Amino acid sequence: MQLLQFRIRAHRALSDSQWLEVRPGINLLETDQQQAAGAIFELLQTIHPLQGEQLTPLSTQTCRTCRESRLNGRTRRIIPAKKSVALAVFSADRETITRIADLDEDLYATDRVEIGRRMDQSRWLNFVEISSSSRWSEVEPTMARFLKELPPTFPQPYLGPLNATMAGLKGSDRLRRGLGERFKDQFRALAPYIPKELQPSYQELLFALERAQRFAAAKEQVYKRLPFFLLVKGHDLIDPDPESPLHLPALQRLHSALAASVKGSGLSTSQLLARLRQRQQQLFPASPQALFVLCQGEIGVASPAQPSGQSPAEQRPTRILQAIILLHHALCEQPPIVLLDAFSCPLQANSEILRALASLAPLTPTTILAALPGRTPNQPLQAPINLIPADQWQP
Repeated sequence: MQLLQFRIRAHRALSDSQWLEVRPGINLLETDQQQAAGAIFELLQTIHPLQGEQLTPLSTQTCRTCRESRLNGRTRRIIPAKKSVALAVFSADRETITRIADLDEDLYATDRVEIGRRMDQSRWLNFVEISSSSRWSEVEPTMARFLKELPPTFPQPYLGPLNATMAGLKGSDRLRRGLGERFKDQFRALAPYIPKELQPSYQELLFALERAQRFAAAKEQVYKRLPFFLLVKGHDLIDPDPESPLHLPALQRLHSALAASVKGSGLSTSQLLARLRQRQQQLFPASPQALFVLCQGEIGVASPAQPSGQSPAEQRPTRILQAIILLHHALCEQPPIVLLDAFSCPLQANSEILRALASLAPLTPTTILAALPGRTPNQPLQAPINLIPADQWQP
């Protein structure tokens, strides 16, 4: 799944980034506001954290009072804790669409998926332009005809709770969550007494009432296919010491998540290592040296031990990025989204990092590289925050 755009709001260092379009490959987050870039990276990581990781309290603006807004004659209560502070839109790939359409054929129309993280750390997911639940106005006409066709001998006590629920419904009400579950349970209670000739109508209504349940299962499938946002510090990629180990936080987090995902499967560490090496041959056939080695019973990233056609300054970031791609593919069969914080790196080092990323083509992951703008005072930034393709960068 490809990240198309994102938006960050209500951070103490950034009130609103507006929607920023992301292109495949390398994107330069060009800004002279390091705190704003840090805010974007902090909140983007909350969109889809690695399995088992706990979210830390968000550095967001706080507001204790609720307020109400009116639109088209309707009153809406706004709860600050439910404000979405991180939003991202992804395109749906063919494999994901195939999996979720097995749950509901309407999901064959899926084009984009929007995901958000709220201030209270809860998360939501929408299939853009596809409703995840039925409105009462969509069900009510069929339900009215069905109830009218029930025989006079139908046990009335089973209809009482259902009629009471319907009496309190408005056409715009969505049959989901508590209301949807209660309505569905009351309707299912009629099943043993439905005449054979009304079974098709009954199943049609039950299918409509279970839409929210099917879409909830589809959302879980999408979460499993989403790429993770991985923060990488630029200074970890350009360590001047060639003997410095290649163990940085992003790799350690990916390794821990992968180990947790195979725990209980009976897969040994050596078998997992063999799988990673096999995947390396598939993704990076031109890289003869094994990326991963077994050291004291743990899987680690091997330091480069032979010439690779790259400068020493480019070998380290290339191998680290290859290892990140491999571990991420092993987790979810998708390339990762790399958040590369290079504010502390000189422009020359950023150029080396860009060359290392470009050398991974066509497997270069979607990367958002935050760096000091390489512009003179006579070339001001177009906006406080710009997200531009790497080939438009002016170092």
